[in-house]
Amino acid sequence: MVAQTSSAGGDRAPKSAPIYRPGDSVRLLNTLDPALSRGVILYVIHEEHPHGVIVFYRVAAVGVVLTVPAAAVSLIVAAEPAPAHTMCECHDDKGAPAAEAVATAEPTEPEGTIKWARTSGGTAWVSADGRFQIAAEKEGFIAQDLWCGARLKPALLTSASAWCEARKEGQPLKWKEDRSGYSANLPNARFRVNRVGADRFQAVDCRFSYTHRFHQSPIFDSLETAQRWCEARAACQVDGEGAAVTLHYVGPIPF
Repeated sequence: MVAQTSSAGGDRAPKSAPIYRPGDSVRLLNTLDPALSRGVILYVIHEEHPHGVIVFYRVAAVGVVLTVPAAAVSLIVAAEPAPAHTMCECHDDKGAPAAEAVATAEPTEPEGTIKWARTSGGTAWVSADGRFQIAAEKEGFIAQDLWCGARLKPALLTSASAWCEARKEGQPLKWKEDRSGYSANLPNARFRVNRVGADRFQAVDCRFSYTHRFHQSPIFDSLETAQRWCEARAACQVDGEGAAVTLHYVGPIPF
């Protein structure tokens, strides 16, 4: 199987790459830090975009967890396949029955540190701040990052909640207050939070034009949530142009 990859992997990255498995030991091809040149895949992320499915890995390397495109890694050692669980009635020397191998059951609620609430219909969960949604479908669970326009194709509930957990950290911003609201700047981006009422706020991603679907947030009832929307956007880089543009989550970057 071959994964389509984004340009985030660098010009030398191949256009396609094999999909590896959790537990595989891999080499990170584009890192400048030798200490981060190797890692172990924690899980595989499949993101649906207008131009196809893009595959990323969450890789543990020397105390940090990185999100890297599939084309930016190469296999060092493949993980050994897990042995099949069997039920047996083996006994030890004293005749006491040994513990039986029991398969781990799939959880019935999203796991992790994000606070979730069920929707009124009971078929989906929404994070407390409204950013993430996990919905049950016939093929599995679909996770969405509603603030950044990304989604995970049908997967197990554990994978869906892990995908949300992997994206939850925003880029810290330094805010300045002005007459109409608040603003924050990065080297390549600018964000605003405008007051639209006594207790209402709307955030703006100034990388997009006024008419673009990614330009502004819903109206929030707290300044903190509006600023977190901007921080979530600031942790994403813009890929593509025009109608095909997407926001690729890269995580916080020190400036």
